[in-house]
Order: sequence, then C-alpha cells, then structure tokens
Amino acid sequence: MTPATIGTLLRLSQVRPDAIIAPIQRDRRSGAITSISPRSRFLFGFPTVSGPHRLTHAMAARPLLPVRLIGGGRGVILPAGVLARAGLFDAETLPHYWADHDVYPRARQLGTPLYVETGTFIDIDDSRTTSADRPETLSLVEFLSTLRDTRSHRNLRDVAALFCKHYHIPGLYPVGVALYTGRYLLVYLVKRAFYLLGLRRRDLRRMRRRTRAVPAYRSRREG
Repeated sequence: MTPATIGTLLRLSQVRPDAIIAPIQRDRRSGAITSISPRSRFLFGFPTVSGPHRLTHAMAARPLLPVRLIGGGRGVILPAGVLARAGLFDAETLPHYWADHDVYPRARQLGTPLYVETGTFIDIDDSRTTSADRPETLSLVEFLSTLRDTRSHRNLRDVAALFCKHYHIPGLYPVGVALYTGRYLLVYLVKRAFYLLGLRRRDLRRMRRRTRAVPAYRSRREG
C-alpha cells in the first residue's frame, strides 16, 4: 500500500467522515483483482461471496463505489465516529479472524455507508495472511489442521462464532457452519485431485525427457 493510496483514502474520509472506505484488493503475485464488492449469504453457508473480479468502466467512473461488504480490513479507513456508533471489533468472540465481517454489517444496519475507492489498490500476499487460501497444496493432515489452526480463516471456532452472530435463523446457525465446512471439503478434494494429477503429469514429462536424453548421450560417447 503506497503513501499516495493512504493519502487519497484519508482525504476522502475527511470528506465522508460518516462512511467506511476501502481500496480495491489485488493479489500481490499475479496482480489480479481479488475483491471489489463482495456480499454475504450466511443462510447458504457463504460469509463472503467474492463478487466481480474486474473493474468495469461503469465502476471506475465512480470514485466512491457503494458496496454491501468489504473484503477484510486491509487498508480500510474506519472513522472513530463510526466505531463509536457500531461498536469496536469483537476481540473476545472473534480474536483471530472475521471481526471485520462482524463490524461491517453492524455499521450498515445503523445507516453507515460502505465504499470502495476505485482508484486505489492494496496488494495482498495470501501466504502471509492465512494458511487456507490455497487448499490444493495441502496434504490431508494439513487440510484438517486448517479447521483448528488460528492462523487459518477456516478454523471452526471463529467460523462458528461468526455464524452464531449473523445467521438469519439464530438457533440453526450450525446448519450454516455445516454448509460452509462441507463446501470447503468438496473444494479441497476437487482442487487437490487436479493438483496431484498436474504434478503426476509433470513428473511423467520429466521422465520421458530423461529417457530420451540417455540414448543420445550414449550414442555421442560411442561415436
């Protein structure tokens, strides 16, 4: 996040002290946009639905784009007045992950607008944020650990606490947790299978190249 980005967000926050303002998030490695205007669908087990990954001309034409949810707290300007009305982060119930996802809905319910500044960007290195962003690279043991490890945003303690606070049918929030966890398991199994298949194919190609190289090396020596 550059000083210019910080300066832009602070200036806009002075103009709109009643609002929460965030930059657009990009993946640090690829430069691809990862979050502009996500949403939540807790009823179906989705704390976050990622939304569009491309900044359209219509979006870019609006310096402050109204959104229903902000994807995390990176680079977000949270004015003191907003927190005074909505309350602080729930460090007791959500000490590791999802506390921002708890604040934003509370703020919106009180009439606080959420915006994304379409000309500012923040680059996210997911290898330094959570252990569960690339599940296909995890062994089964590592995958299971993401359901317990506090470094993982998939850890069931925090996920259950978030659903308990925001599920539309409070007594049935375990249903949302089950849908969320089941989808994560399915995504892991599918991605892991394709990942291992890709590794196997690469290994086979390397073996073929080596077997072709050995006769050529022998023929040169014999010659």
